[in-house]
Amino acid sequence: MNPTAPSVAALVLLLTTGAACQELDKVASNFDAALWLSPPGGAIPPTGNGESAFRFICNHAKFAPDDPIVYPAQPGASHLHEFFGNNAIDAHSTYASLRSSGHGTCHGGPLNRSGYWIPALLDGQGNAIKASAVSIYYKTPPASGTTFTELPRGLRFITGWNMTVAEGAPQPNRANWGFLINGKFINAQPLPKSITEALTKLTEPLQFTIRDTTRPGWSPFSVEATLTMQLSSPNCWDGVNLDSADHRSHMSFKVANESNNWINQCPPTHPREIPQFTFIPFWHIHPGDDVTKWRLSSDMGSQLPGTSMHADWFGAWDDDIKKRWTDNCLRGNRSVSEGNLCDGQGLKRAPEFRLWFFAGEAKVPIVVPPGEPPVVPPVVPPVVPPDRHDRGKHKGHDKR
Repeated sequence: MNPTAPSVAALVLLLTTGAACQELDKVASNFDAALWLSPPGGAIPPTGNGESAFRFICNHAKFAPDDPIVYPAQPGASHLHEFFGNNAIDAHSTYASLRSSGHGTCHGGPLNRSGYWIPALLDGQGNAIKASAVSIYYKTPPASGTTFTELPRGLRFITGWNMTVAEGAPQPNRANWGFLINGKFINAQPLPKSITEALTKLTEPLQFTIRDTTRPGWSPFSVEATLTMQLSSPNCWDGVNLDSADHRSHMSFKVANESNNWINQCPPTHPREIPQFTFIPFWHIHPGDDVTKWRLSSDMGSQLPGTSMHADWFGAWDDDIKKRWTDNCLRGNRSVSEGNLCDGQGLKRAPEFRLWFFAGEAKVPIVVPPGEPPVVPPVVPPVVPPDRHDRGKHKGHDKR
């Protein structure tokens, strides 16, 4: 089967809408998917407010100065990124290679070989700071009902700060920054758009505690001060292109104006509503850390630290699993976490999986040589199935 040819679903879309969708053909999983599924618990009732969400957590995959969307086949051409999801991703990655190789660092392991990446967070002392985890959810609002389009195979895009526009140009989709202190989010209105602004929201000096959370197979400590960020993707697609020259134009946010009676909906140029994903990483703060010096690898010149936050997404889900959470959770009007598929099964955790509130390593520094980002070879472990009895019932991560 040709991985670049339009699929049957694309031809159906062409016949029904006149738009020639370029969705790629299915690439079957090359492992036993059943090993990565387990019963998640009891039945999940529909939500009362009509909002649907499918949530899961991903761990760090790698640091690398690569970007297969912006700089395909050009290793080392990008600023330093932190990758989550597929740990074999590199500058040469394509939809077919992501589906066929690598392990997934999210709930479900290789069932979700998608690539998620953001600029690396640097400590101002020549090191990159490893995020403890990232909470991700795909969501549809109440008005979407069942009419939205499932995420097409091969779709990829960038969301957040646009580094290609002129200085001073509008930046309508910026990340919100904040702190999680002893279980409480500190990000009062107006929402901070930089780490510097987030620091001004603190009503007392930044403090932290470390508490014992002894548990077999986990880090012995959990930290109570965390820097966090939230960024959401566009929720409308042009229905035709899986990418565009600027990696953004084929996507759009819903709009409300006089022409549509101020109803928030997809514009005519991007008529296909798709699930919106929200990306929330966590960086633990430890003794000796000076958060005032932290900044992104993409921050330029006089930009306030964190201003240039953006995220890249390159989907590579197992097709059957993607359809299950799309139909059962989102179209079924359910809001779930921990990779619950809303049909009596859920996505298992890999053996090395950590929830976001566990400290893991205090810090995983990468020495940055003067004037250039580090080149870190990927470590790609074999796909090892988790314990069949691990149900992953903890519900402690963010459910916003």
